[in-house]
Amino acid sequence: MNISTLKTTVIGSLLFGLTSGLPAEAALMVLSQSAEVNLDSSSVLFQIEFNRVPDFFTTDEYDRPADSFQYFIDADGLRNTGISYSNLEYLIRGDEIHVGGDVRIRNISPPDPDLSSGGWGSIRGSVPYTLSGNVFSLLVPLQLIDDSDGKFSYILMWTEYGGAGGFIYAEAVPEPATVFGSFMALGGLAAFQRKNKQLKGLRSRGR
Repeated sequence: MNISTLKTTVIGSLLFGLTSGLPAEAALMVLSQSAEVNLDSSSVLFQIEFNRVPDFFTTDEYDRPADSFQYFIDADGLRNTGISYSNLEYLIRGDEIHVGGDVRIRNISPPDPDLSSGGWGSIRGSVPYTLSGNVFSLLVPLQLIDDSDGKFSYILMWTEYGGAGGFIYAEAVPEPATVFGSFMALGGLAAFQRKNKQLKGLRSRGR
C-alpha cells in the first residue's frame, strides 16, 4: 500500500473574544491535524483534533456556524514559498455542514449563486464526515480535488461565527512520509495577508 502521511502539531493558538452574548466557552483551537494520502484507493483522509467538541450546527443571524473550518486546496503540487490566492483551486467547506449534514467540495470560482456557497464556486461533490468526541475525520476521493499523484498543498482555516480563529499551511508528499507545516498564532488571517498579499480576498469571501 502506497500511503503518504502528513502530521502537523499546532505550536500556538489565537484566542479572541466573542461578543455574541452567548455563554462563554473555550475558543476553538486545532491541537493537531493530518492528511493521509492513499494512492491505492485514490483518497485522502483528513483529520483534525480540536481542543473541544466543535458545534457545526448552531448558527447566528447571518447563518454563520458557531464553529467551522475550511481547506483551501492547491492541487498542482508543492510550493516551498506557500500558497498564493491565484493558485487556489478547490475548497473543502465545513461552513455548509449545517445545511446538508455533509461536507461539500467546491471550485474556488466562478461564484455560485447558491446563497450557501459563501461566494465560492460550484459544488464538485460532497462526502460524509465522522466526529468522535473532538476528533473530526473526512475521507475525500482525490478526484474531487483533481489530484492523482498525492502531491498537493493546502491551508486549513478554522473560525467561530465567521471570525478568524487561525490557520495552518501544509503540504502532502508521497512516500517517504514528510512533515511540513506552519502556524501563525498571533494575528490569524491578518498575518497571513501581510505575508502573502495575493490572499487578501480570503477573509472577506471565506466567512
